[in-house]
This record gives sequence, structure tokens and C-alpha cells, in this order.
Amino acid sequence: MQRAKLILYAAEGLGDAEIARRLVTAAEVVGRWWKRVFEERLAGLGDRKRRGRPRRFPPGGGRPGEGDRRWLAEHAIEPWRYRSWIFPTDPNFLAKAGRVLDLYQGRWQGALLTPATS
Repeated sequence: MQRAKLILYAAEGLGDAEIARRLVTAAEVVGRWWKRVFEERLAGLGDRKRRGRPRRFPPGGGRPGEGDRRWLAEHAIEPWRYRSWIFPTDPNFLAKAGRVLDLYQGRWQGALLTPATS
């Protein structure tokens, strides 16, 4: 989607800095894409092979996010199917989950958490 917007903004006559601002990215990234498009034309907008470990979620048909949605639908976590998820049966649940629940409330060991100042 970002690549398509880059092309459309450029067609409107916007410069690299303005395109980068609108796409919330660095101007260097916009310049890198322009270099690829200049050298490879339309093929430069395509995905390249990524380095490192392969993705955990398989991409779906070239549509961004489609593989993730399909994978999540096939492997859904369905808490409503488990009574213990909604009504904890462990008598020590509060003690075990207390730290996490405190963090959600913005507290740690009874003290209110505040943003760090530099």
C-alpha cells in the first residue's frame, strides 16, 4: 500500500520530503524506492527475497495481511469455549495473576508507575 501511495503522491508532483511526511517514513526510504523504480521500472516495486529467518505466517496470495488473517482464523483462540478462561478454577489465580493485573492498572508492588524523566 505504501508503494502505491508513493507513486500516486509523486504523480501529484510532491517532493520526496513531503511524500515521506505523508507516509510517516524517512526521506531516505522514499529515495531508495525511487532508485529501485528508476533502475528496474515496474519490477522495482515488487517484493524482494528477504534475508534471515522465513516468516512464521505464510503470505496469502500477494495481499498484505491475508496470510495472517487466514492463519488466525484456522488457529483461533476461542476463550468462550473454556469455562476456566472466564471463571478461573485455580484457587491461587489472583496471587498468580496479581502482578499482571497490577501492571494493567499502572501499578507495581503497590506503587503507581510514572513515566521516566530524562
